[in-house]
Amino acid sequence: MSSDAINMDKITEEILLFDFYGKLLTEKQQEIFTLYYQENYSLAEISDMAEITRQGVHEQLKKARGFLEDCEDKLGLLLRFRNKQESIDCANKLIDELYSRVGSDEAIVDRLDEVKKLINNLLD
Repeated sequence: MSSDAINMDKITEEILLFDFYGKLLTEKQQEIFTLYYQENYSLAEISDMAEITRQGVHEQLKKARGFLEDCEDKLGLLLRFRNKQESIDCANKLIDELYSRVGSDEAIVDRLDEVKKLINNLLD
């Protein structure tokens, strides 16, 4: 895997952690995290906007990332979400296989549609 792909995976992971636990950060950390990861501002640009040093921005991001990772280590919400998503994906694949096996039996197809809707509602 290339370093760009690894960096992108890390960024994606941090954004997901922020989605789950971001409200637990201070307002300043939320603002800086959002500007950096979601709005793609540089440390220097954020430094100007937040009226703190570039190093201060870096430290706030580092502190926020550490806090988010600590939350995940303790609570595991992202891991549970991913496990649930994986189970739902597998269930949907199995249902899709059943669709191809039942042919045109509308009663069974309708029931499979209902099951698929119920399964997909688990993530809402």
